[in-house]
Amino acid sequence: MPVGSDGSPDIASNLTAMNSVSPDFPPLAPFGISRVGDLTDLDIIGIPVWFAVRPNSRCLAVSQGKGLNHERARLTAIMEAIEGAVAEQTRPLIAEFGTPAELAKRKLLAVPLRSLVRCHFSEFDPRRPRAWVRGVSHESNRAVYAPYELVGLDMRDDFPWDYETFHVSSDGLGAGFDYASAALSALLELIERDGTTLSDGLGHLKGLSRPLIWQPGVHLGLDEAVTKVRNAGLEPHFFNKAGKIGVPIVSAMIVRPVCDKDGAGVRFSGGDACRFDAAEAALAALLEAVQSRLTNISGSRDDLDISQYENLDLALPSMPDRGETLGQLAARHTLPTNFSPSEALNFLVSQLAKAGYREVFFFDLPCPVEGVHVVRALVPGFRTFVENDVTALRLEDLIGAEFS
Repeated sequence: MPVGSDGSPDIASNLTAMNSVSPDFPPLAPFGISRVGDLTDLDIIGIPVWFAVRPNSRCLAVSQGKGLNHERARLTAIMEAIEGAVAEQTRPLIAEFGTPAELAKRKLLAVPLRSLVRCHFSEFDPRRPRAWVRGVSHESNRAVYAPYELVGLDMRDDFPWDYETFHVSSDGLGAGFDYASAALSALLELIERDGTTLSDGLGHLKGLSRPLIWQPGVHLGLDEAVTKVRNAGLEPHFFNKAGKIGVPIVSAMIVRPVCDKDGAGVRFSGGDACRFDAAEAALAALLEAVQSRLTNISGSRDDLDISQYENLDLALPSMPDRGETLGQLAARHTLPTNFSPSEALNFLVSQLAKAGYREVFFFDLPCPVEGVHVVRALVPGFRTFVENDVTALRLEDLIGAEFS
């Protein structure tokens, strides 16, 4: 089993088996990837960030990846691109076509649309025929069907997708070299999105973003990343976002200078991560923050707009001299880290059931290369922030937030 930078078992590495992959695998051409490149030296931090390009993409054409070494950063960029390449397919994904009533006549079970956050159920027209993707309920192993818009990632304007009813998003997509690894990656991302919904929508208010004090010696890889950020003259800020599910969720923030018509200012580049181990979550969040900062510096991603370079005069909660440390958070979440991917997936689903989320659906998407898997996860009742969508936040989302 791969180990983390501190010598302890590393579930994140185990999930994707990235440490043992040939540099020639996965192949690029079957996924439409035309170029992979290194962005690292465009910034002053020095943590490796790479990109992968798919010119004929139906969603984002440029994907990024990050890691403590260049091999990892390159591979994560490729895997991110593969997620989009597989999920944007249409015919290979669609298993049924018809209205919900027609599915019921065929004795086919549809996912509970009313409980899925990316479905605006008030806009749903039950008389409209739809394309449906086949998945499974993890608990019962029974086949279920979800509208393409909740599973696929084809964002072309001239296709008959129902954008009024559904928010098409990559949230809950995971890639890996076996089904369980990809499914676990997808589910961890959904838990992360659920845990950060309030702060994404309301800002970093006290109680929503609970400051977390980094301390050296807890995780060598995290120490290495923090040192590089500090040597660049930047100070990383960490926040505990864990909620009622009982799995560590950590956010990381670093500043990014901007200059608009009103003069110079700063914006924050952030990252979030959910892992079984709090230190692994902090490391993954910081790496994502570094990647986010470099993505804005490079300007290469096709969903960037001018507003992301404006000075918004935002502020983070003040960081206390004393408070919860990373080690204390890790001690409160002593989850097993020596699971196989399948065992880890089953454990995580059981944690969700204890928190009241008894249904978890997975969609194993057809992939053109053997040994590569892309999985979409859907969890009824989970929340995720959708910009300009007031329905994305509800009072019950406060339940489980660990207010200080």
